[in-house]
Amino acid sequence: MKNDALLTDHIERYLADRKENPAKAAEEAEDRALRLQAFHRWNRDRMMKASPDELVEFFTPLWSMAMWGNKEYQVNQIISDNGLDSLRARLSEFLWGTAPVAERWDEFRSKTKWIGPSMMSELLGYVHPDECI
Repeated sequence: MKNDALLTDHIERYLADRKENPAKAAEEAEDRALRLQAFHRWNRDRMMKASPDELVEFFTPLWSMAMWGNKEYQVNQIISDNGLDSLRARLSEFLWGTAPVAERWDEFRSKTKWIGPSMMSELLGYVHPDECI
């Protein structure tokens, strides 16, 4: 099956599931709204001043963090391996920089440990939901 057909099939099944399970759909929509709200409280200035505990708060809601039982340990590993100042600066530039997203993506990906494409794309989607879906 080609990618377009595969995507169409998944979308159709998702829409059918939403129709058959409206309570589940409403719960998922509320969850997404709460996540968007949480990430919209962040900006470049806040990120540049973020403490390690605030970075735990920043990363913990991500679906890409769901597999980690001890999320605080994982975030502390990210901070430790990248350096707090460096991580804050890279995240700030990646999420709120003015260069094209592709350039920011490549720069961040090449220099940042423990934050891969799934986490990066999820962050962009929450911080810029109208541009990066």
